Amino acid sequence: MKSYAQMSAVPRKEEYIGTGDGAIYKTVDRMKQIIIESSKNTYVREWAKKIVSRVEVNQNKSEASAIFDFVRDNVRYTKDPLGFEYLQTPPILLEDIRLYQEGRGDRPVGDCDDMTMLSLSLLKSIGFNVAIKVVSFSPSRKFGHVYGLVQIGYNWIPIDCVRPDQDMGWESKGHTRVMETII
Repeated sequence: MKSYAQMSAVPRKEEYIGTGDGAIYKTVDRMKQIIIESSKNTYVREWAKKIVSRVEVNQNKSEASAIFDFVRDNVRYTKDPLGFEYLQTPPILLEDIRLYQEGRGDRPVGDCDDMTMLSLSLLKSIGFNVAIKVVSFSPSRKFGHVYGLVQIGYNWIPIDCVRPDQDMGWESKGHTRVMETII
């Protein structure tokens, strides 16, 4: 029998995205759609509620940090196949996490866009304003990394879950190009 997450989720999808900025814009648009859809998914919202259940009420930074820690600690970073964009939807990743936590599967893997979509979907499902940030480290190179931003008060806090040695608020230095998209 399939779980609710498996029945309601967009399946993993691998597709050739092209190259250059056009490919990045296409990927960010698709990520935005997936985050919006997933944040309305009951399975995603139930996970978010479970993750923040031990945080005191109205402690927005602590709630966001709990979700950040959950994604960082439960999804191992790995790259996509060269030239392909492999997007895993949040319900699929959450189902893989559930199986892993129950000892019935391996630790889930995903790249920066998978981890971004998962963290931002969880946050958005419990009322946070979120954004996608895409960066480059050299003006001659295409965009090479994506992560989330969460609004807490008047501040936008980085949510970059790919580094297991970093906490919420950390972001790499030396960005030469930046694109931000509020969802």
